[in-house]
Amino acid sequence: MTDSTETQEILNAFNGYHELVNRRIKIAAVLRELVNQLKCQSFHHTEEYYQLDAEDILRIADELESK
Repeated sequence: MTDSTETQEILNAFNGYHELVNRRIKIAAVLRELVNQLKCQSFHHTEEYYQLDAEDILRIADELESK
């Protein structure tokens, strides 16, 4: 049987991992919204206006969600 200190360490590690996963999912959602906003604005500006590539941002979001 494990002692209470070891149990607490395991719970802390699990909670830290869970928090990290949630943060990555939130970051991915923000990146997706950024891409959606860029797509909406693309009708009003030329391509030269943008410095971000939407496909690159979506790839980053996919990577964050998969980890």
